[in-house]
Amino acid sequence: MLSSLISFSQNQNHSSLQIEYLNGNILRHKKKISHLAISHPKGFILSWNHKSTPENKNLAVYNYPEWGVSFIYHDFKNSTLGKVYAAQLNYSFYFG
Repeated sequence: MLSSLISFSQNQNHSSLQIEYLNGNILRHKKKISHLAISHPKGFILSWNHKSTPENKNLAVYNYPEWGVSFIYHDFKNSTLGKVYAAQLNYSFYFG
């Protein structure tokens, strides 16, 4: 299950805040990992992104890329696998 909430406004603010909720399963693809697949992992991703604007003509060749930062939390609901805390920087540019 994946759900998102994206905020926006009608002014010239080119930033966005996104929250994604994670809920899933650990697949028992081998008998050796059956002790790990005991619960449903949960987590979330909190992201902030900023899209460059047409005022910067140098970025037009990359179709006005966006950059941002994300915080990721994932709880595997298992003492062996534990919890994951991560930070991520991203830079996205587009072709075509």
